[in-house]
Amino acid sequence: MSGTRSRSFWKPRIAPVDVPFYRCSSCGAISMGVSDGRGIATLEHGRAPLHELPYQRIRNIPSCCGNPMDILAARPFGEIPGISVEARFIGGYDANALRLTWSTPEHNPFEWICVRTFSGMQMHYVPERDPGYAIFAFADEDAYCYCDKSPCESCTFLCKRGFTVYAYATEIGLLRVDPAKPQTRSTFLL
Repeated sequence: MSGTRSRSFWKPRIAPVDVPFYRCSSCGAISMGVSDGRGIATLEHGRAPLHELPYQRIRNIPSCCGNPMDILAARPFGEIPGISVEARFIGGYDANALRLTWSTPEHNPFEWICVRTFSGMQMHYVPERDPGYAIFAFADEDAYCYCDKSPCESCTFLCKRGFTVYAYATEIGLLRVDPAKPQTRSTFLL
C-alpha cells in the first residue's frame, strides 16, 4: 500500500465555498485568504462530517497600497473563447492525482493555478516556457477514491466532488472549474 493512499473510511466533505482571492487595484498584487484565525469547524457530525475550512469564514478584506483590495470573482473557464481545458483524475488508489491540461490560441496566459481539495489548497506557478499541463498529487484525505480506475471514469460517485481548480491571468482574471463534474472531464473549447 502506497504511503500516499487515503486511510479515510468515509468520503471527506467540505462546505462548498470558494477560496477568497484579492487583487490590489494599484500595484496588481494578489492575495489568497487562508484563515480567519480560528480552526476547522464541523458543521455536521456523524460518519461523514461536513467541515468548514478556516478560509470559508473570512469577512475582513485585506489592504494593499493603503486601500482595501478588490475581491476577485471567479468566472467559469467556459466563458473565455479559445481556451481548451481538460481535467482528469489519474492514478487510482496508490498514485492519486489531477492532471490539468490546457491550450490557448497564443502564449499561455496563466500565471498560477490553485486546486482546492478536501483538506486545503495546492498552488502551481506556471513558468514562462509552459508545458501546457500541471499535475497535482494527492495524499491522505485528498486521495480518497472509490475505485482504482486510472483515469477516472467519471461515474456517479464523483469521488472528488468539492474540488475546484482556479487559474489566474492578468488579462483574463480569475477562472474556475469543478473537475469532478462530468462535463469538465473532457476537453471543452469555445
